[in-house]
Amino acid sequence: MVDEKEEMGLDRREFLKATGLAGVGLAGYFAGSLIGWATTETPKVDIAASLAAVKSEPFAYPKLPDSKVQAPESGCLVGFRKPYIVLGGEIEELGEKKRLQELYKSAKNLDEFTAISIPFRQKTEPGLIKNINTILSDYQQGLLNKPKIFVLMDTPRMYGPFRHAEGETLAAQGIIPFIYAGIGLMTRPEFSLKLEDIVNSKHDKYFINFAQGSADFGKKYGGFFITTMEENNADWNYWGLNPKFIPAWRHIWKIFEDQGANQYATWIWEIYCPEGAKGRTVHPDQMYPGDKYVDWIGLSAFSRRHYGGGTFGFLAGKTYEEMFKNHRNKPIMQSEFGVTNDGAQPRWLLDAYKTIKSMPAMKAAIFWDHEEGKERDDHTLSKKSLQAMKDIFKDSYWIMTK
Repeated sequence: MVDEKEEMGLDRREFLKATGLAGVGLAGYFAGSLIGWATTETPKVDIAASLAAVKSEPFAYPKLPDSKVQAPESGCLVGFRKPYIVLGGEIEELGEKKRLQELYKSAKNLDEFTAISIPFRQKTEPGLIKNINTILSDYQQGLLNKPKIFVLMDTPRMYGPFRHAEGETLAAQGIIPFIYAGIGLMTRPEFSLKLEDIVNSKHDKYFINFAQGSADFGKKYGGFFITTMEENNADWNYWGLNPKFIPAWRHIWKIFEDQGANQYATWIWEIYCPEGAKGRTVHPDQMYPGDKYVDWIGLSAFSRRHYGGGTFGFLAGKTYEEMFKNHRNKPIMQSEFGVTNDGAQPRWLLDAYKTIKSMPAMKAAIFWDHEEGKERDDHTLSKKSLQAMKDIFKDSYWIMTK
């Protein structure tokens, strides 16, 4: 049997040395960073100098095949998710809202539902593109540059067509699309794709169509990120902790492979960091689909005022260390992270990006700049937080789109 240390390439001591934390240890570093995080004061420090002082030795992953998105040898890709859906007022202007609701209610099966939703999406497409461009322009104005990654989550569903227009809007500006390709629908849960039906090929026509669209997009614009059934090691989504998750993931991946889409589709297996959801998660590796079916590993972690909060290091540090150890050749990204919008948000962000920079195997970080709803936390960025981010990103370590 191959010795584990030899197989993984680094033992814990070497790992801590690579991350610049030798003599401290991740647990000690992250526990120490908890002190003082919850102040309501804006940081009174030279943020750019503070970030530049954090050392991060270049760390290179093996090259991924074909035209997939490669991990940078040095630095970290900056990303954002900001909702860009066409909101109620704009729908009303189209005279569609009431009629659409009635049509949705009348649908008897997923085919009927899809037939109704596709024309509606086509009609609202100009509004979606306008909203995306407005968001990107706002980031450029506030941060001086656009993100390198932008999440497309609000419209792509695997039972509909691949959303070319949104992806092309990003790619034309040098931004990597990150597609959260859903299989469920909150408004009509009975039309969500059951995992056992996926495994038994009941919905293959939808996946084939989506994969063909993905391949067509990739041929023109190159690699893009994609995930589905995110946070699968947690219990709040119906696919989470589901014994059919792994075979369902592999089945979808195989369809993409057969359609030539996996030359470009860069698969992110996204897990929720257990430190932020005690008692509601299992160890991520219990849900791992296998090296063949994963290109990058994505971590999700949120500091929510109503759920106890915590520093970024406390929420994500242990999981990062374990994923680096257990999946040595898989690039890691923070595919989701956020913090409650309050007076402590700017300081939390400074601490978070300092911690991420101390993690040289973390090759992308995507902040979720959004409000979850009245009953949950608001993670939108305050004006002070945007200013803090502007100073943070002056450090050339953070890779953005000019």
